[in-house]
Amino acid sequence: MKIFFAVGVISALILVFLLYLHQNTYVKDLYYSTKKQLIDTRIMVKQKNITSDSTDILLFGYMKGETTFVGHIVGCRTNAFYFYEPLWSLSIGGYFTKDKECRIHENNCKSYNNISLNIPKLLSSLYDCNTKTIEKLITEVQTKITCSSTSTAFKNRNITELNKMCTSAKSRVTKVLRIGADLIEDLLHIRHNLKIIYLYRDPRAIICSRRKHDRESIPAMTKTVCGKMDTDSRIMLELANRYPKNIIFVSAERIAKDPIGVSQRLFYFLGLTFSRTLENRIINLSYRGSRYNSQKKTRVLSENKGFVKSMKWRTLLSMKDKKIIDNLCQSVYRRLGYHEMSSEESFRNIYSSNILPVDEHKSTWL
Repeated sequence: MKIFFAVGVISALILVFLLYLHQNTYVKDLYYSTKKQLIDTRIMVKQKNITSDSTDILLFGYMKGETTFVGHIVGCRTNAFYFYEPLWSLSIGGYFTKDKECRIHENNCKSYNNISLNIPKLLSSLYDCNTKTIEKLITEVQTKITCSSTSTAFKNRNITELNKMCTSAKSRVTKVLRIGADLIEDLLHIRHNLKIIYLYRDPRAIICSRRKHDRESIPAMTKTVCGKMDTDSRIMLELANRYPKNIIFVSAERIAKDPIGVSQRLFYFLGLTFSRTLENRIINLSYRGSRYNSQKKTRVLSENKGFVKSMKWRTLLSMKDKKIIDNLCQSVYRRLGYHEMSSEESFRNIYSSNILPVDEHKSTWL
């Protein structure tokens, strides 16, 4: 009798635990998997009516790293479905690595259950337009910062309409800041044709911009920002060598300075058409205006307001704070090609480049 009672108690405890685990998984049922399943491409079931010749794109970068600007260029196009910050609700102030959830603004990480919350599989199901995934990941963020073509559907949480837009799109784009680069390869194992844009920016610019909203000290913030950038850039370089058709490096400084030229080359890599409509939208986003020179039959652009705005941090960051950042970010500078710019005169001159020219042999660097 005691044995039956004990078995009954154990069974009840197991049931309670399973219910707890089920209820505390961010997106129910869909993302339970084993580590073996994580890289098994057969686990994903696509929507039956999804466009077969479409392009899936992931924009990977950093907060205050010009990702909103690039996201609009790549995501807000005709026949594109753009999901802004899908992991926002899962970690508002943090990001996920393979086995840790870390804080964005402080050097603090904790373990999480990467079996019940499988980030690569979750993102892959979003590219597959899974209705449950779309429903679970929508927050007020997507309703405020999205493209005009999808804003109403996001605002009304119209899952049916969003699914329809997603499945019929020629390209599906996500802007994902809340992951570490160590999750990228697992995602590529699932989605072999995924195109990944690694958008990086001078860490001094990121830190200066974040400081307006963060009370963390400069040394502490620098260790956090450059620590992640150092790890990410190292991993992304290794992956780019193994997956040259999938990964492209884009400098925030270069696309801000030459938004049309860099965007054209980016679209060529992505296999997308760069239209005149898109060119006009970039001009509206970046320049104060333009005029047509009938004699030379060329368009003359006015001041690049986007570039000036993106470089404003160089007039705000103190030389004292710059020196602290320089000392802690040397490996990032070397790997991504940033000048230390020890001369204040050169540093304050926003038209003096803070980044090395791209090596002509690096075809996947823009």
